[in-house]
Amino acid sequence: MRTRAIFACLLFLAGSGSASASTLTYDHVLKGGVAQSYDLKLAKTDAKLANNDIKQARVAYMPIVRLTSNTEYQYGFTGNNAQVQAVSNVILPTGTRFQGAATFNTTYTLCDFGVRGNSLRAAKSHASAMSYQMNAQSRDLKIKLTDLYCDALSNWKALKAKQRVLALYQQLFDAKKRLHEAGNVSKVDVMEQSIKVAQTLDDINVCKQKLSNDLQNLAEYTHECYDPESTEIADFVDEPIVFSRFEPEATPEFKYYDLELERKRAELKSIKAQRLPQIGMYSNYVWYGSDKYNPWNVPGNFGQRTLSMGFSLNWNVFDGFKNAAERERVSLEIERLKTERDQKVWALRKQADKTFVDADLYKVQMSTKAEIVSKRDTKSSAYKRLVDRQVTDKTGWLSEQAQLAEHQLDLDKADILKRAAQLKLNILATMY
Repeated sequence: MRTRAIFACLLFLAGSGSASASTLTYDHVLKGGVAQSYDLKLAKTDAKLANNDIKQARVAYMPIVRLTSNTEYQYGFTGNNAQVQAVSNVILPTGTRFQGAATFNTTYTLCDFGVRGNSLRAAKSHASAMSYQMNAQSRDLKIKLTDLYCDALSNWKALKAKQRVLALYQQLFDAKKRLHEAGNVSKVDVMEQSIKVAQTLDDINVCKQKLSNDLQNLAEYTHECYDPESTEIADFVDEPIVFSRFEPEATPEFKYYDLELERKRAELKSIKAQRLPQIGMYSNYVWYGSDKYNPWNVPGNFGQRTLSMGFSLNWNVFDGFKNAAERERVSLEIERLKTERDQKVWALRKQADKTFVDADLYKVQMSTKAEIVSKRDTKSSAYKRLVDRQVTDKTGWLSEQAQLAEHQLDLDKADILKRAAQLKLNILATMY
């Protein structure tokens, strides 16, 4: 899927030529990723299949009605005068003739001691569990898209900042070159500045490569094409945290596994009930006719009719320990589900705790970095006043502007990470 998405984007970009700038927003990525997710589409299909299992379980409560018909040719080796023989409950007719019969049969299970009821409860529990599984997949997808958008936004900000720094370094290089020609600075200073320009150019190429990879990663989920040269990425919205505390019982995973455990317990009861007899009733209405010479006259001779009704009892007294093996298997599946539930809930708890810590840490980092940016800005303003008064040359001011751009980038990255952490916490909250 990754290769196809990248190839499609390359074809699109190759054919579009110079594209106008477009702005990519977080909400657009989120909606597009959810709408195009194959995993969510499969989950919806699984939910429909689970609802179909309920229909199949309800079928067991309905009577079974059959209509059968057969026509055959019977040849009697003993002649037509032999008596009818019966062996056990099988009747052996005599004579040579064409004969046929039509049977209308109905059967209905009156009592199975919970086999059908528990099967239906198991199907309903599974159908409800699938909806919670889809919620969990949707939540994980949104968190994944938030991380990818965070990476893309950080690298886009870094690219723009490095481009500003490059322009300042180039001006600084030109200024130092003129000062060197005037004999005011050494050639080492000029070479040092040229190295900074080259290093910044390399940083820009690295940022472009990272941004291109990030946009390709987003394209895998949204099935859209993004041109790294013309795509602008909007900032996160600064949402307040609505996530208060982690509640394991409220997570989709816990509800999913709780319903799956309920399903398995119902299946276990149904398997246990299969050891008991099943009581049912039946009826048979039979039309019978024959003709010695022409098979096409048989249906017209359906003059003989019989009706039989009765009760039946089916009991598997010994099944080779099959029922015991099935009960053991389901019991082990119950234990496995409990372990998987605890594992998932523990992973979610750690994820929520880490995101909480990250959000608080990024707030502290923002406070520190904002103070640094403020002091750098004050220092840069002071240099600018000295330059305006022609007290000093503008190399110091250009250097401070470059340092200010670097520290502003650090502040922007901390702000992006903080807002991403807040969004992920709110995504966790909306899944409760």
